[in-house]
Amino acid sequence: MAYLDGYTLANQTGTQRFWWSDNLSPLSWNASSQAQAQGSPDNLTALHVGWREILLAGTDSLEVWYNDGVSPFVRLSGGFVERGIGAIYSIQQVGTTWMWLDEQIGELGGFRPARVDHDQLQPARFGLGHALDRV
Repeated sequence: MAYLDGYTLANQTGTQRFWWSDNLSPLSWNASSQAQAQGSPDNLTALHVGWREILLAGTDSLEVWYNDGVSPFVRLSGGFVERGIGAIYSIQQVGTTWMWLDEQIGELGGFRPARVDHDQLQPARFGLGHALDRV
């Protein structure tokens, strides 16, 4: 579950569907307040909000949606990525990108997924300073 612009958001397990509550009413849900990630036939495994956008994560793809003020939610133009997320609880906002774990460490910046090299995983990147020296 997540929250954006007064809406509570949730993905429906085992489907491509996600739902949103009535605006400013997290306990009120309408049967028509839902949409489907349609870029790939994989099911949604996670939903996250960052930078006023919704990241819909599947096993084989990612989609980015936003509040257009009318629908209220639509997929962002160019907001489809043919790379999924394996470890659904690993998704994090780091700086201005999304990062996650699958077979490798993934990073999404500008809708272009990239593999993060191990030498890029410096403690300072994550705001840890020298904390890893003590682990």
